[in-house]
Amino acid sequence: MKIAVQTDETGQVVGYSTIYDAGQLKITGWQEIEADPYFNAGNYADWKVVNSQLVKKDTGMTPLEESQMAVTALTQQNIQLAQENTELKAAVTATTKELVTTKAEIKQTQQAITALTQLQIGQTTNK
Repeated sequence: MKIAVQTDETGQVVGYSTIYDAGQLKITGWQEIEADPYFNAGNYADWKVVNSQLVKKDTGMTPLEESQMAVTALTQQNIQLAQENTELKAAVTATTKELVTTKAEIKQTQQAITALTQLQIGQTTNK
């Protein structure tokens, strides 16, 4: 749906009309543009016209562009979280392998101590 908007010298929307004629569009500051579904009487002052398109004053983007940016940011965050998850799994696996190796070394040390103790006991009783 096309609407007529009135803008100031910076492109800020200062008025709009859904009912207009060609004569109104000849008045300085008025132009015909495609309406945005989020543009309404309660928020028209939050909008600017850039390249004949309604954009949010605070972001300089259309609502669709804002949504696309949010989806991109969330996708990047999910990719980063997945990578961190993979790194954590690798760290847990490495730590587990290290613990298994350490336990095996402890068992071997205990067996060696037991064998040495038995050997000493055997030497002591043979004297």
